[in-house]
Parts: sequence; structure tokens; C-alpha cells
Amino acid sequence: MERNIGRVPWNKGLKTGPLSQETKMKLSKIHKGKPKPKTITQRLKQSESMIGKTTAEKNGMWIGGNGDWWAKELKKIYKDCVLCKSTKNLHCHHRDGDRSNNIRENFIIICGSCHRFWHDGCRIQIN
Repeated sequence: MERNIGRVPWNKGLKTGPLSQETKMKLSKIHKGKPKPKTITQRLKQSESMIGKTTAEKNGMWIGGNGDWWAKELKKIYKDCVLCKSTKNLHCHHRDGDRSNNIRENFIIICGSCHRFWHDGCRIQIN
């Protein structure tokens, strides 16, 4: 408990209490146009709206579709990456890059490393 002896707190001598009119004006200019923080009731309402949605639907990047069903089915059939034969961290990849094209022939199972390699621009020929 003796560690703070001789140290001056960062706020020692600073004015506390109600803000001056000048300070209020400065703050209002800074925050002008910014959204106000959500209230507790707004946050609860948003949380309730997410109940029953899949993980994909909760993601802001999700554009719709039913690819999750095919991904689960293909992962049951194919147990390894079609490129490197890894069995860990398997992803379902759209061959043509169109996330709305959810026909079975458009999907392949690849591991996370190969998937990242693919999307980084290093296209690999997949039969």
C-alpha cells in the first residue's frame, strides 16, 4: 500500500464539478453529427432480433443464400482438403467465386491455409 507515496495523481488540481458554458459548446461541436450511444433498451431489442438466426445471418457481410447446408453435407462426405489432403480447419469454397451460386458442383472442400492462399491471388488449378 506504500507504493503511491511521493507520487502526484494525474488529476490533482484539475477543476471538477459542472462544466462551463464554453466547455459545453466545445464538446457539442466535437460530437455534432455523431450518433448517440445506444440505450440499454435499444441494445436489448437488437439482441432479441438476433435470436433464432444462424451465425451466418448475424454476420454483417452475409448476403444470403443456403450454402451452409451444402457445406455441412460436403464436409460429411469429404474428410480432407482436395489440394493438400489436410484434415484440419476445412472450408467450403465456391469454385467460381459467386457466393449466390450454391449448386453442389460449385463447392469444393479446402483447408484454411489453401483457402487463404487462393484468395490472396495465388489461383490453383482445381479439377
